[in-house]
Amino acid sequence: MTTASTMGDIMTIEERLETLERELSEIKARLTTPPPIGSQTIHARQFVVVDEQGRTRAKLWTDKDGPKLCLYDENGIRALLGTNKDGPKLCLSNENLKTRAVLQVDKHGPGLGLLDENGKARAALQVEMDGLGMTLADENGKVLAQLRVDKNGQPALGLADERNFRIVLDTNKDGPKLSLTDENGKTRAMLLNCKDEPGLKLTDENGKTRAALVVRKSGPEMCLYDDNGKTRAVLQLDKDGPGLGLLDEHGKARITLQMEKDGLGLKLADANGKILAQLCADQDGQPSLLLADENNVRVVLGTNKDGPGLALADETGKAIWSAP
Repeated sequence: MTTASTMGDIMTIEERLETLERELSEIKARLTTPPPIGSQTIHARQFVVVDEQGRTRAKLWTDKDGPKLCLYDENGIRALLGTNKDGPKLCLSNENLKTRAVLQVDKHGPGLGLLDENGKARAALQVEMDGLGMTLADENGKVLAQLRVDKNGQPALGLADERNFRIVLDTNKDGPKLSLTDENGKTRAMLLNCKDEPGLKLTDENGKTRAALVVRKSGPEMCLYDDNGKTRAVLQLDKDGPGLGLLDEHGKARITLQMEKDGLGLKLADANGKILAQLCADQDGQPSLLLADENNVRVVLGTNKDGPGLALADETGKAIWSAP
């Protein structure tokens, strides 16, 4: 016969079982339900992810330099992401585990480097405080091409041989410019467009301009210079026609050849610019020759439809003889 105390014990056991079952259900629910994001923090020095064969495929750890993340294939590390006091860096490797690309940010700015199979940097892209640039190098690390844009937005392209830049193309507020250099890095030719006037300059091994060709608004012009930088010859074409001038070391025109719409002429002058001889042909093809001293014309020789003529003058310029 069931007593009251026994009934009380049974009720207590049943209550305890219900409570235990309820607690077990709550534990199962917690085990099968993922925790809310941010509700837990895991502290560890290293995490390693392995594949079904137990091979390491990813590793996250930190050391004295900073945190690092490695991704592996079956041969080894193919990607490394890390950061230290200089900044973050990402390295990518090929199937032979040779680093072929590096992306980093340091105190100078972001940069990208591409390396060959021997670990030599062959291409680089850099953004710095004073502008940005891209360089291409050979297998010895020698820069062969460089493209830059400075902080003012002015671009420049340089092409080099194994010793020096040989071709430089740049532009600024004055216009574009192309420079060609010799094997010693000396500029020997320059093609430029300054204020909408294109020009070409040729220099010697000392950097002196020896020849210049420019197209001005008035017409084309070519100048030749001596080794002291003095203009010695000028060939130009303007609205009046072509002309050639030969100058002495003092810049004085000594010989002038000019073709104009009303004829052509050759002039010879002394060191003071005084014309001493002049040979002309007018638009009808009739030639004339004038000879002068430092003060006056002394001889005039010419011809026309009526025939040739000659006139002589004294030192005052007064005619003293003529024929016919």
